[in-house]
Amino acid sequence: MKSSLVEIKRARPALGTVITIRVKAIAESERIDQTMTDVFELIEDLEDKFSKFRALSDVMRLNQAAIGREIPVSEAFYRLLPRATEFWRLSNAAFNPFETSNLEVVPIKTDRDGSQYYAEKTAECTLDLSGIAKGFVVDEVVRRLSECEEIESGVVSAGGDLCFFNTTDRSVEIRLNTPGKMRSIEINQSAVATSSLAELSEDSSTVYTATPRFDKSFTVSVVAKDCTTADALTKVGWFGTLQDLRNCEENLNVQFLILDESGNEAV
Repeated sequence: MKSSLVEIKRARPALGTVITIRVKAIAESERIDQTMTDVFELIEDLEDKFSKFRALSDVMRLNQAAIGREIPVSEAFYRLLPRATEFWRLSNAAFNPFETSNLEVVPIKTDRDGSQYYAEKTAECTLDLSGIAKGFVVDEVVRRLSECEEIESGVVSAGGDLCFFNTTDRSVEIRLNTPGKMRSIEINQSAVATSSLAELSEDSSTVYTATPRFDKSFTVSVVAKDCTTADALTKVGWFGTLQDLRNCEENLNVQFLILDESGNEAV
């Protein structure tokens, strides 16, 4: 059966990068085509909710709201924000979606009333989910693809974020900060995210206010059970202390790979 599988690939610009989906199936079908259409519509919908630039996004409306005012938000936002908060706390704000280091007060809380979801600011902050949203979107795409019975296995890639499903073949090429140089690794979990500060341009939507522990010749990768975790924790690799990294490793079962331009691991 395995030998009869065909690879189906779709790619489209989104999230400031190119989303590439590769799946293995018995053959192409209308159902698979519809699933692919659905997931790219899902990507656009989630980008609308998490963007810090789009006027009607959950993030933008919360940033403009007064403290204590409940704002209706999407179910996706309701699920993502607690995870962002967890990573913020575990990393001592090395991953900092709130632009505040006061860990005593959670600046945004969520609530639910039946099928309606809410969020409210409890303290002054500026929410920015850019450091985690791409990973969450990849995970949501994987979840949707996994629901299609005609798809055997696959991998979803969004820039440096990569997530496999229903396969033990998880070979990854990490691009180093030497032109044309890569490091091949075999990951033991489903997801990996890679971040390079050298790739940031003046037009990038990602803004870092902290000072990284390493210079731009390094690359930070995180191997985790899902892309949401891996994406967020690349920021901990850049900005956290060694204790912050150890704390995340112990509590989240992740692996940090901090590589110099030759592919050697840094301490």
